[in-house]
Amino acid sequence: MNEETSSPEKDNKPGKDNSQMKIAGYNLLAFFIYGLILVALIQGGGLLMFGFLFICHVIFCVCTAIVTRKWIWFLSGVLILIIGFSTCAGFIR
Repeated sequence: MNEETSSPEKDNKPGKDNSQMKIAGYNLLAFFIYGLILVALIQGGGLLMFGFLFICHVIFCVCTAIVTRKWIWFLSGVLILIIGFSTCAGFIR
């Protein structure tokens, strides 16, 4: 037998960790896309709509974390909350 296929160290699949990071990455990507579209295209009320959508996005992530019982959804919601709040605070200044 081949030692590489029978070793217990090879049983850990690295794809599982990557799939959880993809959830956070896709959430950030969606956040940046709708943030850029709203702030760039809608001059008057873009910032207000951006704030509303980012709060909805955070609530969605937290609710999904509760339903699926995966911490990565909660952590991506917190990350979006931090980035969104600092973005809105930067625009207000």
